[in-house]
Amino acid sequence: MKCEVDDAGNIKKTTVIADHMEHPNGIRIRGEYMYVTQSYLHPVKDPSGKLVSCVYRFRLDEHDIDITNTLEDPHILTTFITQNPETQYGADGIAFDSAGNLYVGNFGDGEVWKLVLSIQSSISSRIPADSFISPLKSAEQVSF
Repeated sequence: MKCEVDDAGNIKKTTVIADHMEHPNGIRIRGEYMYVTQSYLHPVKDPSGKLVSCVYRFRLDEHDIDITNTLEDPHILTTFITQNPETQYGADGIAFDSAGNLYVGNFGDGEVWKLVLSIQSSISSRIPADSFISPLKSAEQVSF
């Protein structure tokens, strides 16, 4: 939901951006887009039965989007499969660095992924953060 406020902090208008998200978590805005982690997509299972989570991307001028919670949803930027059978909880924290790279934490696996975005805001590469930080037990609340 987008809330427009006046100078005194009073809400002037509310607009539903996306409806029916199952478990939205982290939110970041960059350029003309809003990025939202969805910690699990219960209707979707990896063939192994493991949890699937994702990052959605919405244009800032979009509204009244009906989220399907399926892999066919056109707003899904990328998905994650949580490998840890004891903590089936996925995409959590989300942040951008000054170069525009997107970092997403996978809570259950204790991973942070660096997503290098192309000019078109699509992913040009996914780099596991264990290549540049030490192992984590869980990953939550990513910020710079």
